Amino acid sequence: MSSGERHVILIDQATRVPAYAPNLFLTTQIRKVGASLAWVSANAYCLAALYRFLDWRRIDIQTRFHAGHYLEEHELDSLRDYFKQNQNTLQTADRQPSKQKGKKGTAPKEWVANETQAKKLRVSAAYLAWLARRCDSDLVNSDKISAMEDQIVARSPSVKNKNKGLEERDLTDEQVDYVLDIIKLDCPRNPFSARVKTRNRLMILLMYEFGIRVGELLNIRISDFDFQNNSLRIVRRADQQDDTRQRQPLVKTEDRPLVLANWLIKEIYDYILNDRASLKLAARCPYLFVTHKSGPTQGQALSISSYNKVWHVLRETSGILFGVTGHRLRHRWNYRYSKMVDDGVLQLNEAEEESSRSFLMGWKPGSGTAKIYNRRHVREKANAASLKLQRQSHRDLRTRVHDDEKS
Repeated sequence: MSSGERHVILIDQATRVPAYAPNLFLTTQIRKVGASLAWVSANAYCLAALYRFLDWRRIDIQTRFHAGHYLEEHELDSLRDYFKQNQNTLQTADRQPSKQKGKKGTAPKEWVANETQAKKLRVSAAYLAWLARRCDSDLVNSDKISAMEDQIVARSPSVKNKNKGLEERDLTDEQVDYVLDIIKLDCPRNPFSARVKTRNRLMILLMYEFGIRVGELLNIRISDFDFQNNSLRIVRRADQQDDTRQRQPLVKTEDRPLVLANWLIKEIYDYILNDRASLKLAARCPYLFVTHKSGPTQGQALSISSYNKVWHVLRETSGILFGVTGHRLRHRWNYRYSKMVDDGVLQLNEAEEESSRSFLMGWKPGSGTAKIYNRRHVREKANAASLKLQRQSHRDLRTRVHDDEKS
């Protein structure tokens, strides 16, 4: 939009025009409450899935609602079962599992996670209830509408341990060593072309050294650096008008200043002065990381999809990096931080450790997020304590046996 805000529009594939009711719902019920673009997009995907289901079952939902008729039990069961299936495995109008293969000849995933299914059902329930009440202006059937909404939500699968396994998202020492080695400019295994080697190395180093998110990384402007004081400021810039990217990288966390070591600020300065400056069109772009590839987008701010390609290229170099993404460097940063506290490199008590970690990560104090990202380290400490207890027990048992033999 002219204000810089990004919004989502659902298009009817049959008519190629915006679908009125779903877009009205997204605008008045989701966007209006200040929801982020990511949240609006997530709701839009759920509504798209709902309308694919209604099309498959040949249900004209608004005609139904105007007549005072609502989804029946067997249709709600069918909706639940439909949302269990991965949309990428459904083809044509009959929605039979696709025979196409996924990447590298692997079969695509057939079922979605419980969280995804539950999200689709909850959004569908809220939308259908909203639409039904619009069609029934006198609210004669208000109880029936509420009952339909409750029945849809009741079919949601239970979602437990949402954050379970977060500690496993950290990189292994082997993966870290491999990444840091392969991005060296003189490494013969470096998979990047000469014109983007420096840029890609710098992006990965910033994520490794500060644990920043991709939105924070791609949102960095040259003006955010204070080269005299070796500092970088992470700034929230939602709905930025001069950001030409359709999918704007956003800072989810709080604004904060970060201090950079001399060697790192030098690498940043060299990149700006040499590699980036060699692109004439880049002088018009305020963002640090730009597209180097020749073409109409050269010199423009690097997009999220282009950033993702960097990690795709890295993963292709070795099976060691299977499933690795840049966000896992955020988990690695928190693991490194915890180790430094335990080893005495950082002299901090428990409260100071959590508050300083929250500040550097951009979390609100007391949010509890620090504990989530610290689970791997907590697990390692717990396992070490358990082994110590077992060794003590073994010594105690041997002492008792020895005393018994004496007596």
